[in-house]
Amino acid sequence: MLPSFIRHNPFLRIWFFFVFMCSGIIINCLQLLSALIVWPVSKRTYRRLNALLVECHWTEIFFMLQWWSSITLRLYAESEAVLGASMRI
Repeated sequence: MLPSFIRHNPFLRIWFFFVFMCSGIIINCLQLLSALIVWPVSKRTYRRLNALLVECHWTEIFFMLQWWSSITLRLYAESEAVLGASMRI
């Protein structure tokens, strides 16, 4: 849990905004480079690389949202269901 004064600190909000925007610009530049370099060679590799870059950006969004809101996720399942799911992975 974050103390209230940390969540409402305007400098911290500006810092998160800056980091998010910079990482978004970097990922978009990497997507442009992959479109120019990888796409003419292999469309399948381009799609995989682009999906990985998009996943990186969305992971950052979800991390920031979860950290900011102090969400705790609890999963309840029977041990056989967990064992069966882990065996399929």
